[in-house]
Amino acid sequence: MFRLGSGLIDWRGAGRRTKEGTLMQTFTFYTDPGHGWLAVRVQDLRTAGLSAADFTPCSHVSGDGCVLFLEEDCDAPKFLEVYKARHGREAQIVDRYDGEFVRRLPCNVAGRWWPFASVR
Repeated sequence: MFRLGSGLIDWRGAGRRTKEGTLMQTFTFYTDPGHGWLAVRVQDLRTAGLSAADFTPCSHVSGDGCVLFLEEDCDAPKFLEVYKARHGREAQIVDRYDGEFVRRLPCNVAGRWWPFASVR
């Protein structure tokens, strides 16, 4: 675990093992009273053949740029679909209900020229 701004982030990269003995990655889904975001490390996006530019500005980026918080309506399902196709199984997801900090993170503007759109 490490601190990101005022929120505590719990990365659970090592999850349970499948029947075949391979390690299943676990992703954290953060919610606040109005919305939700799936936290995905940039390296996991790369493994899936994706980058921040594949997602909308409705998603947010950690201060160090290492984690994308994929919004629940379009971006998270897109990643989860690619993850399932690549790994042949659903991603393991744990829920956290302390996601208010995500709204304060910069919006994802990768691949777009929005010079003043870092925070909504």
